[in-house]
Amino acid sequence: GSGGETVRVSSGSEFGDACSGSERRIVVLMNSINWGGTIGPNKTVIGYEDQGEITGGTVRIGDNVILRNLTIRHGKKGKDLVNINGSQDIWIDHCEIYNYFGDLNGDGVIDTEGDISGGDIDMYDGIIDITGSSGDITISWSIIHDGFKAMLKSAGGDITFHHNEFYNAWERVPSHNGGEGHLFNNYFHDITQYCINVRKGAVARIEGNVFERVGNGTMDER
Repeated sequence: GSGGETVRVSSGSEFGDACSGSERRIVVLMNSINWGGTIGPNKTVIGYEDQGEITGGTVRIGDNVILRNLTIRHGKKGKDLVNINGSQDIWIDHCEIYNYFGDLNGDGVIDTEGDISGGDIDMYDGIIDITGSSGDITISWSIIHDGFKAMLKSAGGDITFHHNEFYNAWERVPSHNGGEGHLFNNYFHDITQYCINVRKGAVARIEGNVFERVGNGTMDER
């Protein structure tokens, strides 16, 4: 969005209009909105103070986008909360992103075997899913929590995670399938199953991270 006009928005319709198209634009979100849709190319989206918040839908991200100082939470059942599919040059910085975790259907049991008919683990999809030809992505200084499926990276491009906090998740923290990754100085805690899973030919440099009360981290033979 650098070099474009700055627009302050306070409703879902205003936000959607400001994020549409491919023109360079800096969008300042002034308060909480219920919204789902696509943030188009060449946008910088900044939350105003601690009030910029998106709830209730999937946030899809196009090329050359920066998200900063935002809260993104509580998406729709069966859908990703944040979806990056085939997009390049993305920076998510100083954001808090979270969904739901625990006994979501209220039957007194946390169902973890997979049950799209109403079980807990499949009630919502990923907190952040990165797929297709996506690459040149950085997620930094952010807090990502509360989800059975935290993050899936199944794209061929590169991604960097640094200085993030991850907690209250079941697995995929992250699941790193393909491409290259660099994960450094992150804090992982209270993860039920696995944290970092590097597989399907992916390559990752992992350094300086802290793990407390977590399952395990794995990588394939390659």
